[in-house]
Amino acid sequence: MANGRQIELRSGTTALALNDATYILQADGGWASEDERLAFKLLVKATALTHLERLITPIERMLTAATLYDQAMIGSPVYVVTKTCDDVATTAEVGATWLRKRVRGGQVRVVSLTGTAAAPQAYLLVELEVDGLWQRIAPASMWEATTGASVITATASGGLATAGAVELYARRMSWTSAGTGFTTRHFWTYGSGSSGSPQVHFMRLSGNFRFYYGIAATRFYFSDETGTVLITSAPVALTVGTTYEIVFRATTSGASIWLNGTSIGSYSSTVSWPSDPDTYRILTTDATSGNQTFGSVQLWATALADAAIQGMPARGMPEGEMCYLAPPTDEKMTNALYGLYNVPGHAPARLRTILASSGGQDFSKVLVAARPLRTPTAARWECESGTLGAATASNANASASSGSQARFTPADTSWATRVTVTLAANPTDVAALQGNHRLFLAAYDSAAAVNVNLVRWRLLVAGQAGAWSDELGLAAVATRSLLELGELSIPPDGWPEETLAATTTGYGSAYVTLELQASNTVGSGGGTLDLDALYLAPAEIEGVATATFDVSAVNLALDFATEPPVALTIYNPRSLEYAGPGLWEGNDLELAPAAGAAGCLWLAWFRDAAEQLLPNDTCDVRLYLAPRWRSS
Repeated sequence: MANGRQIELRSGTTALALNDATYILQADGGWASEDERLAFKLLVKATALTHLERLITPIERMLTAATLYDQAMIGSPVYVVTKTCDDVATTAEVGATWLRKRVRGGQVRVVSLTGTAAAPQAYLLVELEVDGLWQRIAPASMWEATTGASVITATASGGLATAGAVELYARRMSWTSAGTGFTTRHFWTYGSGSSGSPQVHFMRLSGNFRFYYGIAATRFYFSDETGTVLITSAPVALTVGTTYEIVFRATTSGASIWLNGTSIGSYSSTVSWPSDPDTYRILTTDATSGNQTFGSVQLWATALADAAIQGMPARGMPEGEMCYLAPPTDEKMTNALYGLYNVPGHAPARLRTILASSGGQDFSKVLVAARPLRTPTAARWECESGTLGAATASNANASASSGSQARFTPADTSWATRVTVTLAANPTDVAALQGNHRLFLAAYDSAAAVNVNLVRWRLLVAGQAGAWSDELGLAAVATRSLLELGELSIPPDGWPEETLAATTTGYGSAYVTLELQASNTVGSGGGTLDLDALYLAPAEIEGVATATFDVSAVNLALDFATEPPVALTIYNPRSLEYAGPGLWEGNDLELAPAAGAAGCLWLAWFRDAAEQLLPNDTCDVRLYLAPRWRSS
């Protein structure tokens, strides 16, 4: 079965392979995957009829265990796992790998018995009751496009095309330098580079430790942490538009490079590695690399054998699972909008969000909001950068978002517009913001009591004003906090499709605006109100998690990659070591499959239950995705 489907039944640490020399999966009517039913046919060869019974018994035991767990949660769940992308037993940390469904019950029966009593052969029909969707056996790290997100485009098959300098980082999970080593497999459609000495990197752990192709020299190279080039291939003249399978294997005692299943360079002595990184560059292109396309990337936390690498080309290119995110410019709550791209699969993929306190500050609550299939360029508008009205002026404050705020100093008790911000400059900008939003104001109230300073807002589209909102006050004074102002929809009514697809750019840079008014019930001397920033958070998928963000390295995981979803605190993000429950209220976080823009994620974290929020507090956000398929 070197080129066939792999299939196993797994329960805990026990695995029963069903496509080896004992159980031979049949091609003719041998695999039927339909929602909650899975059936497949096996050929078994025995030395006696009693031996045949012993071959059926392990499958029966697995099915009994599945029924016991499904009905009474006795023992461990049983999964059927499969893949066709390669014949590697190890689960790939990056890229296409094993898929699974939970088995709820089933039966196995002999449908045909041939041969002799001394050498019987039987066809077994295994029929399983299973979950409706196939899911990646372990959530994969979403790559982080720290450089070049704007020059990445998705191909229809889920691959990536780059047109400039790009750095895509993956989170390291189980591979280590001294222990496992790793093997990577890239499918690269070559595009000619421009002038200079462009390089395409396929795996880079540090400045020195890197595996790459020099376009000008037409050679593949590998250098270790000392900066010594350990492998230099013979010239390999690649053809523009041709796709190549490139495999790189590295341990502390050697390395090798393979092109389309053939070794083109190896080294078999000591390899110097950097310290195991938290993140590493899985893919990097230079500014002068030209237009390059990558169809698939896989990484295993092991050094695969030569035979496994040589047999890979016969499998063809796996399905692209190159999901990535465009992170904010820093880890501040001020910038906590993540663009999410290139979700593989046939059905919405579950998202695992891991949040780690940083900067020496504990947190106790987080708001989470997501929008499918929309990735707006902004979710925050600085009040001091908008148009300021009467009795309002920009005021520097190190604790404010971007170091400044708009301070309203009341002179009387009247209502007046203090800040106006432009949400969409032209009709062409509206589509990116389309959807339901929850409007928040980050502010600081220095009045003597709550509800002395009040705010209200309204939306204006093409100069047409909507109604004013309710009048609201911050819940506390003398503290930076987040005030929910209400919900709004962009566009505010049901606009026709041709309007959302508008390409008009000449309206005057103020097509959709928001006016924020403030009033003080005392008037002069009633205390100032610092208007810091306005946020538009998605309102389609949202929730609140309450747990301890502990600076002693305990992280909060909002885990929707499993069934049922859970919220928990963890000590080790790589192993998800359980430390205790957190509380979650909200919808499951899922991303629709998409080649390109898959959605956005917005976060806000608070220091305490009273929702004290400082926009410059930082938090490390790690995203993992579990794609799902209707068929396999």
